[in-house]
Amino acid sequence: RPFAILEPKRGIPLEDYVERNGALGNEMLAHIAMQTGMIMEALNAVCGEIVLRSIKPANILLAEKGELMIADFTLAIFPDIPGHDADIDDEIVGTPQYLSPEQCAGSSDIRCQADMYSLGATLYFAATGTVPFSKLAVTNIFEAQCTRTLADPRKMAKNLAPALSILIRRLMAKKAVERYRNWTE
Repeated sequence: RPFAILEPKRGIPLEDYVERNGALGNEMLAHIAMQTGMIMEALNAVCGEIVLRSIKPANILLAEKGELMIADFTLAIFPDIPGHDADIDDEIVGTPQYLSPEQCAGSSDIRCQADMYSLGATLYFAATGTVPFSKLAVTNIFEAQCTRTLADPRKMAKNLAPALSILIRRLMAKKAVERYRNWTE
């Protein structure tokens, strides 16, 4: 079975950083998007496909010198290894505001696109300072993740670069096939 040895957490969670300092600028958003994608690409190169199911602002750590770390691999699954896919859970796991539609629907076919959706929701939060669907009850969040599209982040973050808005919206596409095929792409 693949495993990872993690060093102790260091850095400030993105969630805390945004709550203290407000929405992020374009350069920092692009850095977080690129670094997260590169980390996930590297993990997939070593482990085969891995789906963390826990990408969210609380688990993206901003460390010194622009380093970025992903914390919490406790919900990770390996869809290509028999017995290590989403069927291992009897219920939906993760933070509702950052779960992909396929996770909210209880699908057992969870692939890397689920983490991409979560990254998109994380970037949405970082760009706007607003947690996706935060004003809804948990059961309604699941439904909203499957059926409702968030407003274009540029409506809330006027200085957000169009390319970053497009990236966030593509990552948060309701259908997994409309997201990127893999982290390299």
